[in-house]
Amino acid sequence: MEPVPVPVVVEEIPPAPPARFDRRWLLIGGPVAGAAAALFGVAAWRGRAVVTPGFEKFRGPVLESTDPLLVAISHPIVYHASQRAQRLTDERLGPMATPGQRPINVPAKDLDGSDMIPSLIQYTGFGDMIVTTEVASMLARRGGSVRVRWADSVPFADLRQGQRYL
Repeated sequence: MEPVPVPVVVEEIPPAPPARFDRRWLLIGGPVAGAAAALFGVAAWRGRAVVTPGFEKFRGPVLESTDPLLVAISHPIVYHASQRAQRLTDERLGPMATPGQRPINVPAKDLDGSDMIPSLIQYTGFGDMIVTTEVASMLARRGGSVRVRWADSVPFADLRQGQRYL
């Protein structure tokens, strides 16, 4: 018996119509998205305005005062290593592949007091400045003002009168 060829039927599938942009979604979705954004904005704004009674009691005198709030910022003494101490470290560890900072790694017996150089009135605590900025912006939103001074330059007379934040 000979094999009988089977006819292959190729059915052509018509191409899908091109996707059409439906303007109904734009007309409905645009206002809905805008309303949702507006509601979110109002909720966020109202959430920031909520003040607890404890906050009002603690910060009330500062918020009600017409005098600017005195903020005294501390500045610790920071010591930098001398060039001699850095050179001794480089001799001991070898030069760095890329320039940068490195801790001093020299035995204490090789250093003396002149290898630590005090740096006065150049640094302040990062947290201190964050809190000062937050307090100043809070008062600015409420129409208040702030006077910032170095802690060691505030006269005692300023500490006796008005509101202060040390």
